[in-house]
Amino acid sequence: MIIFVFGKESYLALERYLQLKREFFEKNQTAHLDEFDLAENFDLGEVSQALSGGGGLFAQKKLVVFKNVFFSSDSNKKTFEEVLIGSGATKDENVFVLIYESDSKLVKGGLLKVLKKEAKVEEYKQLKPPELSGWIQQRIAQQGEGIRIEESAIGSLVGLSGGNLWQIKNEIDKLCSFKQKGAISSQDVELLCRGKTNVKIFDLVDAIGQNNKMQAIKLKDWLISQGENEFFVFTMIVSQIRNLIKVQQCNDKGIFDEKQVSIKLSMHPFVAKKSLAQLRNFSKKQLKMVYQLAADLDLATKRGEQKMEEALDYMIAKI
Repeated sequence: MIIFVFGKESYLALERYLQLKREFFEKNQTAHLDEFDLAENFDLGEVSQALSGGGGLFAQKKLVVFKNVFFSSDSNKKTFEEVLIGSGATKDENVFVLIYESDSKLVKGGLLKVLKKEAKVEEYKQLKPPELSGWIQQRIAQQGEGIRIEESAIGSLVGLSGGNLWQIKNEIDKLCSFKQKGAISSQDVELLCRGKTNVKIFDLVDAIGQNNKMQAIKLKDWLISQGENEFFVFTMIVSQIRNLIKVQQCNDKGIFDEKQVSIKLSMHPFVAKKSLAQLRNFSKKQLKMVYQLAADLDLATKRGEQKMEEALDYMIAKI
């Protein structure tokens, strides 16, 4: 059996990947595990050996995990495709293959077509506002029967986090530890959550758009001094640049109203309002350049060619 897990909603994709691993070993406590990160290394012999079932009545069950398959070279992807199909893993009941891709933007091409045919594909798309609201309520309900969240607080939480599930999950844990029982209010969210951090993210993107490099560096340093790691800051900048590109595309189609933009893009009204105002600082050419630069730096850090802190400084200096 082969399961392929990926999606734009990376928190849900990772959560599902970890759940599948955990459930497999709960059912098969003596099973064997082979795990490969193809962004780091591709050893054809080891991959082939791992996919072989071994046969026999008492063959040991095994879980074979492949991460970052789409991050590898085109030739390695083709080889992986051939080995995976040739191994007969789809029909071997003793071999469970789990493929997880952390970067959904890379998932395309011939290998994706093969996996859609041969594997069970689980894609986690970005949650729409009603789905996100339901997810937040469900997460809080899991913390205990005596705790819930008001609708207004959900709006505040989504607005302050920009809809980022990674941050929302951390904030939910913090809110539930504080509240323990009763209803979480918007005042609780404003008191405990990282609204100041997110405002600074918007300020940082503003500084980038205004070509104020000194201010951008100061804001970046402030965020890191507050405990935010470089990867989070980078991700938030890229996320907001992506929002600006989407809003620009709406403007090109004659959609300028905050509410219409929010509905069209399934974007929280708070983020839509901030993005419309911020868009004045950027030209189309600049937005594309910033986004491409961010993609290049993201790739360089994943390959270990550059540290993220250096990448952040380089991005600010280059713009």
